[in-house]
Formats: sequence, structure tokens, C-alpha cells
Amino acid sequence: MFPLHRLANIFCSTGACREVEFWPMAAPQDGWLQLGPDPDAAEPVDLIAFSGMCVSVVLSADVPLQQGAWARLMTQAHGAGLKHCPVRCCWHRSHPQDSSLQCTGLRFDDEEKP
Repeated sequence: MFPLHRLANIFCSTGACREVEFWPMAAPQDGWLQLGPDPDAAEPVDLIAFSGMCVSVVLSADVPLQQGAWARLMTQAHGAGLKHCPVRCCWHRSHPQDSSLQCTGLRFDDEEKP
């Protein structure tokens, strides 16, 4: 099986993730990616790896992603509802084992979408 947590080291287009250590999650964590202004239109994602600057997720191949696009990642903050993080897409590729999915890297972004 391909080590999905290593995808960021391979595909990050800026090179910023080449030497960053990514840790695989023991089991994928559920999350949602909000690409537009409607929070009800958020796409489900599985978080598969993380670092201090980025998170790698798997989602449907039908979701249109563009490098540099701003989004909001929502994850469960156990006991505290949902945690919302502004992110930018820093890479995305087809899933190496399932063509109905894609993998993407989401860099944490301090700025809210204008």
C-alpha cells in the first residue's frame, strides 16, 4: 500500500513541504471542506496526515480544486463542536489506488477569504 502521508513531500509545488515531517493518522478523521460561502455545501473529507503547517486529505474526485484556492476546513473539536480553519490548497493529485477520489494538501492560512 502506498504511504499516503508522504504525498505532500512528493507533490507540494512550492517545495515548502519537501523536508517537513508528516504524521499519518491511525485512522482517517472526518472533516468537511467549505469551498464557497455556503457552509451547508461543504464537501466531506478524510484527514489522513498532518504537520505543523499543513494537513493532507482525501475527498471525492468530483470536487473541483485549484492550487492556491482558499477554503475553510472544518473538523470535530471533541466536546466543543466544529473547529474552523482557513486553508489554501497547495497541491492535489488523483488518489493512487482509487480513481473516484483525490488527495490534496491544505496549508493553514492566517487570513480569512476577502
